[in-house]
Amino acid sequence: MKEVTPAIIATIIDGSINLEDKVLFKKLLDNLNGKKVKIKFIQFRKNRSNDQNAYYWGVIIKTIAEHCGYFSNDEYWDVHCEMKKMFLPKFGKLNIASSAKLTTGEFEDYQSKIRMWANQTLEGMIIPKPNEI
Repeated sequence: MKEVTPAIIATIIDGSINLEDKVLFKKLLDNLNGKKVKIKFIQFRKNRSNDQNAYYWGVIIKTIAEHCGYFSNDEYWDVHCEMKKMFLPKFGKLNIASSAKLTTGEFEDYQSKIRMWANQTLEGMIIPKPNEI
């Protein structure tokens, strides 16, 4: 049976590992005492924030949807899917990247592209930036 273990966040500084949660790391070591383990390093990526997500759905998607005469949650979802098709990388012919997997920076770039498109395409629509609302 494969065990599920929590991820340990750390920073590498001058060849040393600086752990954010040394107590949790020690507990993991204690639980694995005497066992062979595989250590894998993955660069930490901070996914989009809850504030970014709320702004995206509550301002960007809502503004575009309602401008186009769409007012239901299903129609909001349809607008979101269209934005993904237009502004997220494609993997193969049909698969569109998930906006949920974007980092905070990538998600802001995505939102910026949508704001610019809306301004140029939807009768000069101005979607306020997060710091403008």
